[in-house]
Amino acid sequence: MNFFKRIYKILSREGFLYLFKKTIVYKKNRDLEKFMAQKRWDKAVIVAENLVKIFPDKLEYYQRLSRCFTMQGNDELASYTLYKGLKLIINPEKVIERLKWDIDSNSSMKSNYVYMGGEQNLACIEHIKIVNGEVRKYLTKISTISGYEREKNFYLEIYNTYKQIREITPKLINFIEISADNLALITMEEIEGTEPVLDMKTIKKAIKANKSITSIKYSEIKNLIPITDEELSIYGYKNPNHPIYFINSFVSIHKKSTNEQLFHLIYKKMKAKRYSPTSYILMKRLEKIIIDYELYNQFNPDLHYSLQHGDFYDYNMLVEKETNKLYILDWGSMRVGPSWGDLAGLFGQLKLPFYQINELYLIDLDTSYYLDKVEKLFFIYTLIVTWFIVFTRNEFEEKQNLFLLPAIEEVEAMAIEMIANEKFIRQKVIRYE
Repeated sequence: MNFFKRIYKILSREGFLYLFKKTIVYKKNRDLEKFMAQKRWDKAVIVAENLVKIFPDKLEYYQRLSRCFTMQGNDELASYTLYKGLKLIINPEKVIERLKWDIDSNSSMKSNYVYMGGEQNLACIEHIKIVNGEVRKYLTKISTISGYEREKNFYLEIYNTYKQIREITPKLINFIEISADNLALITMEEIEGTEPVLDMKTIKKAIKANKSITSIKYSEIKNLIPITDEELSIYGYKNPNHPIYFINSFVSIHKKSTNEQLFHLIYKKMKAKRYSPTSYILMKRLEKIIIDYELYNQFNPDLHYSLQHGDFYDYNMLVEKETNKLYILDWGSMRVGPSWGDLAGLFGQLKLPFYQINELYLIDLDTSYYLDKVEKLFFIYTLIVTWFIVFTRNEFEEKQNLFLLPAIEEVEAMAIEMIANEKFIRQKVIRYE
């Protein structure tokens, strides 16, 4: 009997320690995400270093720690940390030798690992070679094969087919797969430039680049990039505090159930965070327009959906030093969806007041002429949802006169005009018949 009691105590103690460790790790992961989102890099480094000590065999924590060092301006330490992590899963020197052979076996090329960011990147390798006295630079992005299917599809099906995409994307040199190591290596021309500061001038360049992307309609590429059943689900359930997940939910915004579930998530968060009655009233006004008027029925994915970048923000943009040209990077989140989706997410995360967005984009015929009335209305709807995610409760409520209120008033005015026009057209048809 005493033997079984001792076994029970041991199991109970080990079970308790397991749960305790799991709780601590869960908290540290949340703290790391919070500090990184808040750009509190000193605190993020401390938490990431602790996670690396707890899990010395998990590459993801080396990646996050590398990003924190990079954001502190310590690129050398970031590259060293990532190199240590990579050695857990690959032979780095072997990979470099393979790349040298594939890129240019006849040249003497110097290569070294660098950290370039990106959630789906294991690392990047910078290559420098001299040809007839001219310095040429390339950059190889390393991903797992299972994680780069979208990017592979982008280069095989979109990049090679559409000139307007090649004009805003660094030149592809080659890509190879090393099945034995589960690695995908994409090598591109390295652009000498910097991540942009998104001022008004750069935002206009981003709008122009987005116009090139969305010119490729879903009807053209539906066989190349179909909308999957997973994409038709509500991404907000996965991470209700991440704007990208909510924006991705708009892939199925032509469905009534998607809109209903989005508002359900919004009200659930409002209740948990104790938003004011005023905020509830404003969001109910938005819900009435979208749900009661059934405006989602006016969408036809073949017409209103297009190619999307999927993560259209400054960390995936680069301004070339010499020409000041804007390039769009990292197509690993490429998808199809509403043509307004990427820009609504960008504007929402920039936290620009609605009057600036209206002047910069919505009422400027040079930038938004390709959007019809219902697309503009749903652009504002997506914008409001993004604000709801990126603003704290206090920010959301204190800035309503600059953001939420004028946006909803504009949506209401557009909806009334659309409904009135629809009734007028119906009456003309009845009279004609």
